[in-house]
Amino acid sequence: MAKLNKDTVETIIQRKRRGLSSRLIAQKLGVSKRRIDQVWKHYRRTGKRVLIRKPGKQSCDVTQQERTLIMRVQQQQGCGARLIAALLRRKYKKRIGHTRVHMMLLDQQLATPNKNKQGRRKPWVFYERKHSLSLGHIDWHPCAWRNGYACVVLDDASRKILAGCEAARISSRQSITLVKQVLQCYGNIRRIEQILTDRGSEFYATLKKKAVMKGQSDFERFLEREGIQHILCRYKHPQTNGKLERWFGTYERHRKRFATFEDFVQWYNKVRVHESLDLETPEQVFWLKLREYIFEKAVRLFGW
Repeated sequence: MAKLNKDTVETIIQRKRRGLSSRLIAQKLGVSKRRIDQVWKHYRRTGKRVLIRKPGKQSCDVTQQERTLIMRVQQQQGCGARLIAALLRRKYKKRIGHTRVHMMLLDQQLATPNKNKQGRRKPWVFYERKHSLSLGHIDWHPCAWRNGYACVVLDDASRKILAGCEAARISSRQSITLVKQVLQCYGNIRRIEQILTDRGSEFYATLKKKAVMKGQSDFERFLEREGIQHILCRYKHPQTNGKLERWFGTYERHRKRFATFEDFVQWYNKVRVHESLDLETPEQVFWLKLREYIFEKAVRLFGW
């Protein structure tokens, strides 16, 4: 059903003046016959070529109860208006548009306008592994809010932080320790198969100009001994490790809210939901995809 605008109303009045029937005009313009009669009756009564009512959905104010609910979700999740609106629809059965939520967050100084996000969003195509512990991302990040660095191992399939730490400096030994922690925690269920890193010296031994053969770093030798495949990012292409780069942005925004790094990781893994995970937490998705892997492996082995 077509929507009326000023040009459509003018067309309706002109064709009614010529004596055309409302049914014929409705078929040509793609509106209902009743709507044609309403416009014509309004024009004959008032003599004005205007719409009977303002087009578009009528706005309504957010109630105090809805404001309280929005603030509670925002404090718990630390997310923006679009994700808050989705959570309200799914968990609380409240249909509040993300624009209204955003305006309320602006009033409370919990959001800032961003011109880059004010246009129509393009569909985003992303890649992720099917099962947990298939691929892990690891990288170091300089902390903007304190002196030091943060390093984590992130599961590609679920976005769960498998291991992590904050340190005063970048260390290849500490990188190895984090991967060992992953193997100790989950190795009895499934050993991580691949590790994706950039070409930093803590992960990768670069080839010197006079060297005949490329050497191996301590990290590379450790992965080789454990039977873990080492995958390298493309040169000057941080998007290859994009999931971890996105996590570091979350780290900078929310880390100061927590007393310890472990508390922040627990909140990220078990409380904060992800839009890319269908509004589930990384902890939930990690075990769900790990169970799917175990089931598929059992089918292959025993033919269930």
